[in-house]
Amino acid sequence: VTPDSITGDKASGAVLERRTADKQVMTVLLESGTDEHPVPETMRQVPVLTDQQAAELVRLGVQIEALYGMPMDIEWALAENQFAIVQARPITALPPEVPLPEAQATTPVEWKLPNPKGQYMRASVADFMPNPVSPLFETLSIPAVARVGVKEVMRPLTRSEPVLPDYILTINSYVYINGTYTLREWWWILTRMMLSFPRILREAIPLWRDKIRPRYAATVNRWSDRLPDRLSLAELWAGIQEVNDAAMLHFASLLVATTGASAGAEMLFSGVYNKLIRRAGDPEAPVFLMGYDSTPIQAEKSLYDLAEWVRERPELAEHILSTPSADIAARFLDSPPGEKSGVREWPDFCARLQAHLNTYGHIIYDLDFAKLLPLDDPMPMLETIKMYLRGGGINPHTRQRTAQEKREQSAASTHNRLKGLRRWAFDKTLKIGQTMAQVRENALADIGLGYPVLRQMLRELGRRFVQAGAIAQPDDIFWLTADEVQDVMANLQGDMAGRVAQRKATHEVLKRVTPPPMLPPKKKYMGIDMAAWTPASEESQTGGTLKGIGASAGCVTAPARVLRGPEDFAQMRPGDVLVAATTTPAWTPLFAMASAVVTDIGGPLSHGSIVAREYGIPAVMGTGVATRHIHSGQLITVDGGAGVVTLSKSEA
Repeated sequence: VTPDSITGDKASGAVLERRTADKQVMTVLLESGTDEHPVPETMRQVPVLTDQQAAELVRLGVQIEALYGMPMDIEWALAENQFAIVQARPITALPPEVPLPEAQATTPVEWKLPNPKGQYMRASVADFMPNPVSPLFETLSIPAVARVGVKEVMRPLTRSEPVLPDYILTINSYVYINGTYTLREWWWILTRMMLSFPRILREAIPLWRDKIRPRYAATVNRWSDRLPDRLSLAELWAGIQEVNDAAMLHFASLLVATTGASAGAEMLFSGVYNKLIRRAGDPEAPVFLMGYDSTPIQAEKSLYDLAEWVRERPELAEHILSTPSADIAARFLDSPPGEKSGVREWPDFCARLQAHLNTYGHIIYDLDFAKLLPLDDPMPMLETIKMYLRGGGINPHTRQRTAQEKREQSAASTHNRLKGLRRWAFDKTLKIGQTMAQVRENALADIGLGYPVLRQMLRELGRRFVQAGAIAQPDDIFWLTADEVQDVMANLQGDMAGRVAQRKATHEVLKRVTPPPMLPPKKKYMGIDMAAWTPASEESQTGGTLKGIGASAGCVTAPARVLRGPEDFAQMRPGDVLVAATTTPAWTPLFAMASAVVTDIGGPLSHGSIVAREYGIPAVMGTGVATRHIHSGQLITVDGGAGVVTLSKSEA
């Protein structure tokens, strides 16, 4: 229905503007429930609220906004001339130009160090968590990375009991790497870990491939076969902990076996190739490591193939192109299979889209399990399908095959012209680099393998908390800490709603700040220049240019499209510059539309860098503030070679 719309003055409560809708349907109360009736002609144009009632709502709204310290979305009911406030939550979709209330906007965020003498960095794992993480992930998953993950990975590789600090931790709910070590920890690193490097290079991938990844999959399968609503509270929590620990062990193994190893392997090959092998006119080093049929590329091919299948059915294609993606997604998620939509091929389309989601729907946007998965919202995939139907993008089969042929031809011709030690160095480092390149993206795509069942069990636990009156809605469980979850489970009572609302409001404030790349600020760590591995600081980005890390060469001038997450994917248009906090494998289909990529965090070997090189588009990573300094529609120039983004004052 079209609602009445009233704008009121916050100071006086006076009605500034009123638009009264033509109300055609009303819900009426019956003894057996409710029913919809036509609105009598004499009532259709009658305002729902008087000016006095509207002023009372304004007063309540101002009071609630002051309570939480930020703009709030408030729901209310009116019964017997009395207002009841039934829900209030932070507004999460304010456009960038809408400021926070003055009290929030001017209050600085204190970045208190866990260890006053410690050193902390927004690098590596921060690529997977660009925003503040949820309280439950912060207290359940992050400790498991060190408690279960790093130790169980390093123990067999070093043949010793690891002595390491918490590898990752949070400051103001932002993830940082802990670079602080005691003398005992340094001793273990130097005498155990460093001396085990040859074994780590040999055995890390087999450990992940043959033991850790199968263990993760087996854990997921075991709990997927059990219906959450038939589990006891104790069984639910046991399943949540077991799947969470398996996921974090898998993630930790990737930091050693694939992410870290592939970064080192690419740096090794690039160094050898650029210093000893490459001549003028030869391809760049990344060409030798591209064109593999990775899981994210397979997911893109799957969507392309589905679009081609739709194209062959004109009635279905017209229906999909003319219907908003939100409507298609809602019908797909809410309707039983085979429901009629007026299009004969609709059930087949739903079955094929579901098959795609069953295979690739677990690929994460964010490591935080509180964030949506592609499985939860097919709208971004529908937009990609529409792009292909309109003739946009490039056939991913052709692009991948072309990159593969170029890789193979370049490797063969380079090998044939070399002799002696240089040939041996080229072949050896190329083999290592290509081995790592083949497994890296596949391993990253499997991080979320257990997230569907983990989220399902957490929501079931949240549903029971709602029934007990502890929280307002099932997803509010993500805003509790692990200890609080166990406390509620023990008593099935306690009102956490106020605590949840306050944390949501604080989260929205934290999302608007730029976390420092190094705490305390330093340009070097252990003699290493950190500029290429951490985001730029906010203070360093002034004027009309943003400096970052050149990750994929080329220069493009095009309109920017700032995307905060999958909820914004529908805004992306072919030719736009993709501007985001970071990108993960689930973002890969957007690269088919993008003319260039700019991110807040990430380095030359992050996911976005590698995929940008696969697609042959410029990329600048680690600007620190791109999503805050650039707005959608703004014309920008991306120089991926120089690592510079130039902002224009004009709109595209």
